[in-house]
Amino acid sequence: MPLKRSVEQLNNLSAETKAFGGGRGLGTVLDALITKMNGVMAYEGGGTSVRTPPLFTNTTVALAISNTVYQVNGVPAVRSATTVTPTTTTHNVGQNLWASFRVSVQAGGTVTLTKAADVASEALAIANLAAVPAGECDFGFFTLRGGSAAGYVAGTTNLATAAITGMIVNFYPAIPPASLVAIPPLT
Repeated sequence: MPLKRSVEQLNNLSAETKAFGGGRGLGTVLDALITKMNGVMAYEGGGTSVRTPPLFTNTTVALAISNTVYQVNGVPAVRSATTVTPTTTTHNVGQNLWASFRVSVQAGGTVTLTKAADVASEALAIANLAAVPAGECDFGFFTLRGGSAAGYVAGTTNLATAAITGMIVNFYPAIPPASLVAIPPLT
């Protein structure tokens, strides 16, 4: 792996430079570069994560998802903007009950919605959030409260929060990993 070898060489050069120059100047710059490259290596090292957070919108019976850059097992991909319609038999939510829906994507771009059981509160819905299916990238999740007058019927009820009296939809998109977000600027 060329990047790993480069980081090892920089580590050796940094140690030699510090020993020679007392830790100032080039050694400090090399340390910053090593930190930056380690963050990139951690991110590129075969993980599964989003690179850009998805944007969820709920204007129809389908969930709209923005263009999202992600990777599965270290292989980068782009999921073009798409919509996913919840399935009537598996994604309904009872009247005055909450459920969480995990949103994930397969390496080929197919989006999966995984619903957890209906529960009494949003906090319980989040606590019961379904795991990300094996081999898929987590795009985040949303919670939905069935209306106070009627439950949510997937594929029929508009996901907009005013569709049923008392219905609530909250979105929680996945964010890029800290190893990439926290890479310090090289100065």
